Amino acid sequence: NRYIFPRQSPFNYETMQSGGWVYSIHPAMEKIYDGDADLLAEKYKDHFKFYNTHPWMGNIILGACIAIESTKDPDATKQAVEMRTALMGPLAGIGDSLRATVEAIIGALAAGFAMNGSIFGAILFFVLGNAYYFGISYFGFFYTYKNGMKVIRDMNKSGILDRLMESATILGMTAVGAL
Repeated sequence: NRYIFPRQSPFNYETMQSGGWVYSIHPAMEKIYDGDADLLAEKYKDHFKFYNTHPWMGNIILGACIAIESTKDPDATKQAVEMRTALMGPLAGIGDSLRATVEAIIGALAAGFAMNGSIFGAILFFVLGNAYYFGISYFGFFYTYKNGMKVIRDMNKSGILDRLMESATILGMTAVGAL
């Protein structure tokens, strides 16, 4: 997945993560728009606007945006950018809360082994942490790509994004407080 590693490499203070975003969507956009360089340049002007979310949650937005673009609707890019803008804040909050919670839990498990002098603690932290992050990135992308805007509409209509963010924040605060 092109988004996992370079997402923040071309980071700048004007567009934040947009450079990594455009780099990530390029192969899909090239395939969707049959390599039309002029059309792609126009579409990338819209995509290369401010974008900043939690790095591990960005793939969820990426999958939905590519699903929208693949409709080839004349307004697809505008819709994708609007959806990306609407989701980057809530998913950043969810990602930050989940990250704090998961790292605290995995860290506590790993610390138990490390305190007994076992290197297994460090290995456990590395393996479980990366499995969690790559799992969210990989499955989040393909799930939202496959289901497109239906996922976002259903989550928004039911208020699950707000409830998930609040629940993750409470769980994170509880885990940090327990430590």
